[in-house]
Amino acid sequence: MQPVTGSSNCKLQIVSGPPDPASQMLMAAEALMAAVRILAPGGASHPIPLVFLSLQTIESLLKAGLMKHGFTEDALMKRPYGHDLRKLWGVSQIKGFAPALPGTNQIEQDLWLGNITDTHGNPFPLRYPTKIQGFAFPNLNDLVQVCEDLLLQVKQLV
Repeated sequence: MQPVTGSSNCKLQIVSGPPDPASQMLMAAEALMAAVRILAPGGASHPIPLVFLSLQTIESLLKAGLMKHGFTEDALMKRPYGHDLRKLWGVSQIKGFAPALPGTNQIEQDLWLGNITDTHGNPFPLRYPTKIQGFAFPNLNDLVQVCEDLLLQVKQLV
């Protein structure tokens, strides 16, 4: 790699992290989680950014944990995983680091996971909402709590 040289009079904020992909994913998730925490108290008045950032946080955390379990970045970035939170969560449960989902039984938990998967994944309705009439979001407090619980689990791995 060649060094970058030059001059500039602009100010830049440099953010750097450890060189391994799992730690970099965790660093990104922690940055997203900081924004989730800012939005959470008034989440009902701004649900779309709160849900978007929460789901992106969950994806990053699941991928960070799976990378520590031997999955490569390339494998996690494409099918069958990619942005499929249901598949990522399922493998994370098998590996033993995904916390319990909201709900009192398996049916409620499957519905919750299906909702966040449909909201986050292809065709990406939060990013490209041109063909939808509205959203059905999970309980925002539950969503933020899942982010917090998953963050604690993944920090122990990474």
